[in-house]
Amino acid sequence: MILMKFQPLALLAMCAFFRCVRHIDEACSTWEQILYDHPTDAFVARLLQNSYYFLGANEAMRDSAARILPEWPKSRPLYGYILGIYSFGLCETRDFDNATVMAHKVLLYVASSNMLASLLRYVGIVRWPCPACMLCLNNA
Repeated sequence: MILMKFQPLALLAMCAFFRCVRHIDEACSTWEQILYDHPTDAFVARLLQNSYYFLGANEAMRDSAARILPEWPKSRPLYGYILGIYSFGLCETRDFDNATVMAHKVLLYVASSNMLASLLRYVGIVRWPCPACMLCLNNA
């Protein structure tokens, strides 16, 4: 009975998550379809990003976040989070300059600078040296 409290999309996403242990490609296809129909579903966006990360599908991670970002109103909660996953996807595809720009935009929408610092550290680790990021980290 407790499952009845979940929204149908969240339940579908959870089922796909449990199924992805053996069929992660099918789970990703299911999540992509959910995001196509409901691009502001942050839970599914997170599941998809994690799956693409584990698969090493960097371009798919970036592209899925880029596809849903225009559908998110800037006033909607978790908009900064979606910017963050897009920034991470940019970094994973070695687009460090745009990843840094997007990471700075996160600060406009996320109350704490922890996500910004984490993103900039990641960019700095992957692309060392990155003077702009080190400067930002020292001032954060």
